[in-house]
Amino acid sequence: MRIWIAAGLSLVLFGCAEYQAQQAAEIASGDDAQCNSYGAKPGSDAYIQCRVSLDNHRQANRRAALGAYLEMQRQNNAQPTPVYQMPTNRQTNCTSVVNGQVINTTCN
Repeated sequence: MRIWIAAGLSLVLFGCAEYQAQQAAEIASGDDAQCNSYGAKPGSDAYIQCRVSLDNHRQANRRAALGAYLEMQRQNNAQPTPVYQMPTNRQTNCTSVVNGQVINTTCN
C-alpha cells in the first residue's frame, strides 16, 4: 500500500515539476524572441539587460497582483463599523401626520 502511495506522489510531483519546466521554457522563449525583435543579440550587454528587464517587470507584476489580492482579502475580512447605533435604554416617541396621500413621520 505504501509503495502505491509513494508511486502516486512521485507521479504528481513529477507532473508539477514538468509543468513548471515547460512554463519556464515558454517564458524564456518569449523573452528571447522579444529581445531579438529589439535587435539585441544573445550574449550582448543589450540582450542581457533586456532579459533582466523583462524578468524584473514580470516579478513586479506578480508582486502587484499578490498585493492587490491580499488587500482584497483584508477588506473582505474587515468588520464593518456601524454608522449609528441606537441607544438601547431610550424610549422613542413618533408622530405621524397625514397630508392627503403623504404621511410624514417624525421621531424623537
